[in-house]
Amino acid sequence: MLPLPRGATPDAALAGKDGWLPTSVYLDAYEKDARQDLGQQLKDDGLRQIAARGWTTPDGTRTRIYALRFTSAAFTRIVHADLTDNVASPADAPYADEEYGGWAEKVGVQYTKRNVFTEAKPYGRTAVRYAYIEAGDVIALVIQSGKAALPPRITFQQTVVLQSQLLG
Repeated sequence: MLPLPRGATPDAALAGKDGWLPTSVYLDAYEKDARQDLGQQLKDDGLRQIAARGWTTPDGTRTRIYALRFTSAAFTRIVHADLTDNVASPADAPYADEEYGGWAEKVGVQYTKRNVFTEAKPYGRTAVRYAYIEAGDVIALVIQSGKAALPPRITFQQTVVLQSQLLG
C-alpha cells in the first residue's frame, strides 16, 4: 500500500485490525443497494483478505485505497471484469464514465491492468475519480474525491501509477 503523503491526515476507519479490513468496511465504499450482492460475490469468488489505507491532504482531496486478495488470479479476473462492467459503483460516483484509450493504458507496469473512471457532471457532494488495478491475485480500488470539484488529474494519475508499481 502507498504511504501517506507528507502533511496528510490518515483515515482511521481504514486502519483495520492487524492490518486487515473487514469486508463490511470495504463494502461501505459502494452504493447501498449493491453491497449485499457484491459481498456474496466476493465470498463466492475466493476473497481472502482486504488491506486498506486512506488519507486527506491539506487541499481537501480524500484518497482511499483498498487491496483485495483472492485465492487465485482466475478469481481476480472474474471479479475485476464484473466490477468494471458496473456491477457495483462506488457510492460517491454512481454515474462515472470509464476512460478509454488514455493514460492508464499507456502505463508500463508489467503484469498489471487498469480501468479508470471519472464521475460525470453534475457532481454530488463530492466529485470522484476511481480506478481498479488488477495484478495477479490482487485487485486494488483507488478512489479520490474532492468537494464540488474533481481532484487534480495529475494527483490521481500519480496515485494510480505508484500503486500499480507496488503491485506489479
